[in-house]
Amino acid sequence: MKRFLLLFFGFLTMHASSQEVKTQKEILDIPNTDLVKDLNLKVGSGNVVPVSVSKATYKDIGFSFVGHKFQYMKDDYSLETRTFKDKKLVQSKTKYNYGNFMKPKGFTFNYIYDSDGNLSKRTSTSSDSDYVDETFYTYSNNKIKQVRETGTFSDGKKYDKIKDYVRNGTRISYDFENGTKEFELQNGLIHTEKTFNKSANKTYLYTYKYNPNDFLIDQDRESYQASYTLNDNNLIEKEVNKTYTQTFKYVYDKHGNWVIAYPLSTSNNKLYGSQFSYYIREIKYSNGDVTGSVNPDSDVVKTHVIKFRNELYNSLVEANVSFQKTANSSYLFQINSQQEARNTSSVFMGRSLLVFHKPTTQLYILEDFEDKPVGKDFKAKKASIDIKNGYWYKTQKGGVHVFRNDGTYIDKIAVYEFAPNNIDAIFQGENEPGKVVLEDYKNVKINTPYPVTLHRDYKPNGSDTMTENAKKLAKSLDAYSEALKGDCVNGDCKDGYGEQEYKDGKKADGFFKAGKPYGPIHTSEKKTGKSLLTIYKGSYRDQEGFSYEYNGSNLMTFTDASKNIGFYNDYKTKKTYKLNYSNGKIISKKELPYNNSTTCVVGNCSNGIGIYEYSNSTYMGTFKNGKRDGFGMLFFKSGGDYVGEFSNGNYHGLGTYTISEYDYYMGFYENGKANGQGVRYYAKDNYEAGNWIDGTLEGKTTTSNSSSSSSSSSSSTSTSTSTSSSSSSSTSIIFSDSQKSRILACKDNTECISRYITELYVEERKNISGDALIKKTTDYFHSLYIMNPKLAFDTLFKMDITLIDIKMLPQTVQTDLKARAQKVSDGYEEFKKSNGN
Repeated sequence: MKRFLLLFFGFLTMHASSQEVKTQKEILDIPNTDLVKDLNLKVGSGNVVPVSVSKATYKDIGFSFVGHKFQYMKDDYSLETRTFKDKKLVQSKTKYNYGNFMKPKGFTFNYIYDSDGNLSKRTSTSSDSDYVDETFYTYSNNKIKQVRETGTFSDGKKYDKIKDYVRNGTRISYDFENGTKEFELQNGLIHTEKTFNKSANKTYLYTYKYNPNDFLIDQDRESYQASYTLNDNNLIEKEVNKTYTQTFKYVYDKHGNWVIAYPLSTSNNKLYGSQFSYYIREIKYSNGDVTGSVNPDSDVVKTHVIKFRNELYNSLVEANVSFQKTANSSYLFQINSQQEARNTSSVFMGRSLLVFHKPTTQLYILEDFEDKPVGKDFKAKKASIDIKNGYWYKTQKGGVHVFRNDGTYIDKIAVYEFAPNNIDAIFQGENEPGKVVLEDYKNVKINTPYPVTLHRDYKPNGSDTMTENAKKLAKSLDAYSEALKGDCVNGDCKDGYGEQEYKDGKKADGFFKAGKPYGPIHTSEKKTGKSLLTIYKGSYRDQEGFSYEYNGSNLMTFTDASKNIGFYNDYKTKKTYKLNYSNGKIISKKELPYNNSTTCVVGNCSNGIGIYEYSNSTYMGTFKNGKRDGFGMLFFKSGGDYVGEFSNGNYHGLGTYTISEYDYYMGFYENGKANGQGVRYYAKDNYEAGNWIDGTLEGKTTTSNSSSSSSSSSSSTSTSTSTSSSSSSSTSIIFSDSQKSRILACKDNTECISRYITELYVEERKNISGDALIKKTTDYFHSLYIMNPKLAFDTLFKMDITLIDIKMLPQTVQTDLKARAQKVSDGYEEFKKSNGN
């Protein structure tokens, strides 16, 4: 379970682009090893011996551009030391320190070369593993021919993968486990990359562009598109992609190598987030020179960071843009007092004017232009939308005006219709290359510009990416489960806690009933890293209540569709969004704002969704009356975290509390204590699972386990012993006096008793759900059994059997019910025989 949770901490680190531009080796998945060609480090007057690179992170308090007040996070950093010999990288060591969140983690790579100077072997070790992974590289005419990767997965299984590079003219290709990858070269550089994925039955096309010095300046990798402006040292000076714009400033030493790199991310020319990262490095040369630093508190580092930050801020703040209406109802348009009207195109949008500035490809709104007096200056409003694919607005009568990304109007329409969700509109201009989507057409404001979405990137409202990921994973798991192609690698995957693995790397660990997922379960997919924690009711497609999803890349989503509430956090953009629902489906999202607060740093921490900084922990989730209530994630600065549901500040509902990889509890809580189905791990092969009452396991179903699995069955027999049933029922009557009176008033009428227990179930459902509700109804039945065993047995046949769980009853009760049922069956068989059947 911890393997799933460790991914959370990656969401708390800062995102920044590398200062070195992507090389041909990197595109071919071969590590950069050459000091000058690959790493773009200059030799200077002597070889570089080691290079230490540190990424230092700090918090900026209150966007203080004047006082430059910084709060440094000295314990949150990564440090990489690269050692070279004869201009070749021979070793790189990386250490990641996550402050108080986790223990430091380190990796060491060693490199060996052949007689021609080509990398022939790379070994990899981790600070928290004894395994050594090895990669072997072979060549033909100094060109890569084969890459072989060998090593051990975290679960101890060995792997041995080979990629054979085939060259055919200007093409390089190789097959991998799930498809084929092909590169097309132009002038010796990779210009297109095609990847065919067998599972998805889809081909992905990536393209690259280079400057005259053969350095990458543009890459389109479908979900990631970026253009780079390089400086004279061929380092990234500006990066522009879908999500952000990032600008870099550098300090160089006398040999021409950078020693401080400061990036500032922006969004629509506004400051992006409240946290920033910068890179510093210390370079030692073989001639004795030592330049730079890895100390973020160094006065030199601080001075440059403050200076750069001011320069970047001043260049990125919004320009002074104004307009004047002229006598002929035309306009003058000024940017920083410079006349720019001739460089614009315009169109009326209601009574306002929509102006496109061609040199900057920026869209402006001259609000209420028709009503403005002539000859007076007014401030132009910048449209804060991404218009890289074009833009549009809805008219008063419900029509649309759609524009290309160069500001030109599409005046002839070929396609204009509702999308299948009856909310968005599909649009295509005559002779235009493809369809576009006007999202949320039905609900947008009139005479307001919105961005155009390319049809290929379109994800309909109500089919959120994370939900679709979960559906695909669930559908696949169900298919394998039903075909009995999985192995029960641990525990009891029929009726209890178990860990089920499937042929394609999917895994489910949690509770099962009659061989089906039933109760709290964590599912995961090794290849993609996708995972999900939720409650199932007999199928991986039948989720109930709260769920936590991780998409394997950058998004974590918390939802409860039954309550029409949810939110997600995107660690790439460092933004948190509230999800808006209708009838259990996501219809839109809203970004939660940063607050000028040291406690409630994001959103609404009173009654809503927010991020709150406590003295010893941080919480991201839902609030009610100023307390954690609903669901979210609470992680402690001293280590450990809780993900799941809360009530009145306490753990309550489905959740998992984790200290380390094999030190955690997953299951149900009530008022801060384990109550209901749950598993408590103490070590890799030492756990307890079953039903818990006030933090104590009742009727242990599993203790320690080192199981063997069967390839022909969906479950296997655990080597551990089962001591008793997983009973959570009380041993005394739980009926109140009034409830007992109602039972007695029914006398021996089993239908009357069945209706009353059903009424109790409906009443309890207002406050509890899931297994806790089943447990409560089972306890009522147990109380009836204690009052009159025969009456309880007869009532059982009148009840909806899904309201109770027989296996939650004490073993003696189960045995008696079984004996009574056998007696009835035997009596029926005798009756048939006596009638000649």
